[in-house]
Amino acid sequence: MEHMPHTLTKLFTHLIFATGDRRYYLQNLDLRSRAHEYLASALRGMNCGQAVVGGVSDHVHLLFDLDQNKSLSEVVREIKKASTRWIKQQDGGLSLFHWQEGYAAFSVSASNVKTTTAYILNQEKHHAEFDWKTELNTLYEKYGIDYRHE
Repeated sequence: MEHMPHTLTKLFTHLIFATGDRRYYLQNLDLRSRAHEYLASALRGMNCGQAVVGGVSDHVHLLFDLDQNKSLSEVVREIKKASTRWIKQQDGGLSLFHWQEGYAAFSVSASNVKTTTAYILNQEKHHAEFDWKTELNTLYEKYGIDYRHE
């Protein structure tokens, strides 16, 4: 029987987290766009490839291939820490900026990466129709998570 000489992974993760107290810290479209670019770059810097970032003024969605040498909690902790520091340095009086403590994360099959990417990049349109509670409750139901935002 032939052995596998390498460790190979492809673990696509859809990560969602909100701004602290769900404040509209990312309401400025230019800042939001730059923050999304920063988050994608930070993920790539942690060897989490194929990074896609989107969102609205009070939360972000990230899709990436989790590096085989990092835990999800490590990536979340590092990306929140680095992006908080970066956002606080931007114009516009964001010295109080922070992310919420928790997050939601879901595995994404390779066959669903394109659909999930489109979903993430169309957050503005999506949230014109649904609020964040409806969005998360729909995702929880889809992934079999027994939790509901009321």
